[in-house]
Amino acid sequence: MNLPLARNPKVELQPPVNAPVYDRVRGDQSPPSELRVRMIPFPSPLSSECEDLLNALLLERGHPGNTVYRGSKEGGNNSLVLFDCKETPFYQHPKFCIRTPRYISFSQERQYPIYQQVKTLVALTYQFGVHGVGLPIPYIFLHDSGFRNAISCPYVIMQLISGITLQKLYQTMRRSANILPIPLQYCELARQIANFIARKESVKIPGYGVLRNETDTETWNREDSNACYNLAVDQLNVAGKMIPKFGFSKFITHLTWKEVNRHFDLQAVGQRYQGIKLGHLWQVMIGRDLFSDQDSTLWHPDFHPRNILVVRHGSDVRLSGVIDWDNALALPRIMTREPPSFLWNQPGVLTQPEADAVKRAFDETIEQLVPGYTEDAYSRIRVLTRALGMYLLYGPQWQHYGEISFDEFLLESERFFSPHLRFPNI
Repeated sequence: MNLPLARNPKVELQPPVNAPVYDRVRGDQSPPSELRVRMIPFPSPLSSECEDLLNALLLERGHPGNTVYRGSKEGGNNSLVLFDCKETPFYQHPKFCIRTPRYISFSQERQYPIYQQVKTLVALTYQFGVHGVGLPIPYIFLHDSGFRNAISCPYVIMQLISGITLQKLYQTMRRSANILPIPLQYCELARQIANFIARKESVKIPGYGVLRNETDTETWNREDSNACYNLAVDQLNVAGKMIPKFGFSKFITHLTWKEVNRHFDLQAVGQRYQGIKLGHLWQVMIGRDLFSDQDSTLWHPDFHPRNILVVRHGSDVRLSGVIDWDNALALPRIMTREPPSFLWNQPGVLTQPEADAVKRAFDETIEQLVPGYTEDAYSRIRVLTRALGMYLLYGPQWQHYGEISFDEFLLESERFFSPHLRFPNI
């Protein structure tokens, strides 16, 4: 085999390149050193080499067997290899995948590095998945957060959830007289999404910040059947500023000063920065006591149809899984309650009366399960509070926030708080 599988153990993974938190939100406190980026040589383009590596990996973990390669997929930050294996502990499930990061960066900071995302994902899965509150999160069979293994990189081996993405369903669904009307399918799916959100919110997390496993250490770690995987929270490190874990007002205030300081830093070199406007809005909002303490709730940073899996049984559409929990955070509850408007905002698929019926199904279900959710989701003042928190966290240039654009947010804030708020011209 010609692939350079044995790598220098002085390896450290950089944050996912396309993740919303890249270069802004970090869980560690030390600044990154000089980094060289390099592709991870797994999966191999050759299916036979993938099978050999997987067999070696399973043998190393005490599960000798013969895997059958079923294909691979590549995302922005991770690679997936799909495979079958009829040996224990896999025989009860028909399909599996192994997920590995696509990129690594080399540094001299750690002798035996740990890939934190693997450990966080495992802890999150145990807390919220089938062993916890029962969310449809892929079950993890084996994992390794280090590099000393048969494939020389961190990995998780997971159950492959059946179904297609909701995004693909939207793209392919066509009306037919032979099935139930679309609104009935979507209304039921909306109720299932409401149940998913309610279960997710049932776990109160101790503080705001970066999720990790409670028993994390600096030493390299492999799955331990006796290990205890419980979620803990570390302070957010945003642009070098440590953000308090407790107290919504303190959380928002520290994020605000981070943006104000950035404004002055850029002003000193002759540059303008829109983030200073967030400071003006914060002054008005804190004067109205809008930052009372909030429970800490799990936030999926990309809760979007491309990460929601559904299965169709005849005329029924059922939620089968939610994937891609990388960079999940514990955030103040109001910041996590952007409503899943993608369920009813589907021009060309739903008419307006149909969209209204789907929204009504979601709202009635979620309000019954989580009283007060709809007030947080739709009240204008709550929408503006949530947007302020998100743009303080990620900066005004963040393009991943779909509820309201930064420019619309500023205009709506001026209208709502007039005449007490006037943004400076920048």
